[in-house]
Amino acid sequence: MVRKTLAILALIGFFFSPSFVEAEEKYPSRPIQILSPFGADSASTAVLRRLAVGLEPLVGVSVIVINQPGGMGVVEARHLRSANPDGHVIGMLAGIHAAAHSLLDDVPYDVRKDFQPITQVAQFANLVVTADPRFRTLGDFIAAARANPGTLNVGTLQVGSPDYLTAYLLKKNAGLKFEVVPYKLSTDVVVGALRGDAHIAIQNYFTFKGMMDEGKLRALAVTTAERAPNLPDVPTLQEAGVTGVDTKSWFGLYAPLGTAKDRVDLLNKHIGKVLSEPAFMTWAQGLGFELKSSTPAVLAATMEREVDLQSEAVNALKASSLKAP
Repeated sequence: MVRKTLAILALIGFFFSPSFVEAEEKYPSRPIQILSPFGADSASTAVLRRLAVGLEPLVGVSVIVINQPGGMGVVEARHLRSANPDGHVIGMLAGIHAAAHSLLDDVPYDVRKDFQPITQVAQFANLVVTADPRFRTLGDFIAAARANPGTLNVGTLQVGSPDYLTAYLLKKNAGLKFEVVPYKLSTDVVVGALRGDAHIAIQNYFTFKGMMDEGKLRALAVTTAERAPNLPDVPTLQEAGVTGVDTKSWFGLYAPLGTAKDRVDLLNKHIGKVLSEPAFMTWAQGLGFELKSSTPAVLAATMEREVDLQSEAVNALKASSLKAP
């Protein structure tokens, strides 16, 4: 009996020993997965993969990017929400998740409340471009839109995209009347601009770069309040005379709600370090991305603002009954 009691006490002592506690609390203890709502060939996935490579020596485990596109980000976000909140599964959330709340009836989560923000990763300006020889500046397009209300078209990606939001704000803040034509694919936006179906088009630099390099599309403006580092000669919308428009595409990394603060802080620290590496920043700039880390609170505020803006734009769409081609 005494021998059995001693054995039990020894076992209890082992469980509460520093070595056992350290083993239980070690993080990370297995590969970290980063979920992406976009396809494997997307520019944002390329950024995540490079981030993953930089993270591995800092966290001491493999970091794997897993693409789960579909349903305006709902497919990926559903997996993220249901993951074990131990820091081994994190995921990208972006403006598309904010738009889903206004466009879909059955979103099974609240993007503002059901995830733990870690840090913003990147942001990038969208571009206003044209192939129309009449428009050498955005001011030329604005003048034509005012002279001929309702006759010009602006091409964007699908409703809920940052470029659709930009078109809505351009129309509202400049007091213009034009048709917003939301295409299904980025390549469709390019084709629409080249054919003249869209008199101007709005999308990211990565989408337009090939045709810009060939001289078939011209950049008229960037959609952010400040000029894009990779396009220093392209004016902002505000410089072109449209006040109050500062829209950018962005994405951040989140963990499942309930993830321990010390693990969130560790991820925030390591991700921020990788994002600040000069070689990574230069590489990303070539794709039109500005790498930018943040605190969890700043990322949460960014998402709140995006949800509000997207709701306003979608409600205006429903009121005006705009239809995609």
